[in-house]
Amino acid sequence: MNILVITTQRWPLEHPFMGEVLAKGLPERGHRVTVMLQSDARRGEVEKLPWHGAEAWVLPGRGRATAFARLANVVSKPLQVSRAFRELAKPDVIFIRNDFLLEFWAFGLRRRHGTPVVFQYSFPAATAARQSITARFSAAFQRVLLRAVVMRSDHVLPISEWMKAELVGWGLPGEKMTPFPLGVDGGLNLERSTGGRVRSALGLADAPTAIYFGSMHPLRGLDFLLRAWAQVAAQRQRRG
Repeated sequence: MNILVITTQRWPLEHPFMGEVLAKGLPERGHRVTVMLQSDARRGEVEKLPWHGAEAWVLPGRGRATAFARLANVVSKPLQVSRAFRELAKPDVIFIRNDFLLEFWAFGLRRRHGTPVVFQYSFPAATAARQSITARFSAAFQRVLLRAVVMRSDHVLPISEWMKAELVGWGLPGEKMTPFPLGVDGGLNLERSTGGRVRSALGLADAPTAIYFGSMHPLRGLDFLLRAWAQVAAQRQRRG
């Protein structure tokens, strides 16, 4: 299968999912993967670079030095993708990751060429709901866009069963969604698993321990986890 991936990530790209799953895993299974993205540096033409088992097409852009340059990149990206698409062998599927503007552009490409569009959404809508009026408006607008994208995409990849359940709760069709599997078995019986072998191997004894699976991106809220765990450790010491 010939897969075109379009992402909001920037080049040079160091992203676990993009690198390990899309650029390595899919080519190892016989798929051809082309990733289109913009660069943090100013570029005047498309540069085609090998990236793991895929090919990265780094699109022209103005860099990110100023707010104007960043806005110009957002506005010009669909046009840059359109121009690059003419040089690309027709893909069997277009995979858009977290970019509403390009997803709507891809719907037009689907009408012209019949290429199905798959949308991956990585950010739980609930995390956007804050206390300020601006943030609440932004979250509401995000939900409107997400609803429109999900309804019109050929298939949607939520990042978890929880996100799928949330989208279905909005009245969106669950039959066109395939959630990503979790990296940890959610059905694990914690009461029957003491973790003794792991504690022994790592020299943890009975010290309070938190295990985290995921990226270190600020969106994940690890600062909150660390502050909370510091309070747990302090309370344990006082009780001990």
